[in-house]
Amino acid sequence: MNLTATLLSRGQSEFGWANLTPVPSETIRAPRVAEAPVAFECILQRIVTVSDRPGGGAAVFGEVQRIHLRDDLYVDGSVSLEKLKPIGRIGGNGYVRVTDTFEMRRVPPPVSPT
Repeated sequence: MNLTATLLSRGQSEFGWANLTPVPSETIRAPRVAEAPVAFECILQRIVTVSDRPGGGAAVFGEVQRIHLRDDLYVDGSVSLEKLKPIGRIGGNGYVRVTDTFEMRRVPPPVSPT
């Protein structure tokens, strides 16, 4: 993940730079990363620029068309965070880990009077 966050020259491949394997997607033209335990195929909905200044960025919104998930990560009808051990880049040199999870039951909707 850290290698793919490198600002490369236009036309330089992140796949080659990070030594990753591109594989064809099923619903979109862009390839996905074979080594990724989870991959989303998305259609771009919009890009919202947060800042054009150095260090700024954009929020990218897409509509998920297909999800690819490594079989061993799917346990009892959901993704096992214990097996996935996800990390995420939060900007700059910052990263996070999912190390603390909990469950909270959803509040049922109010009953309509009849």
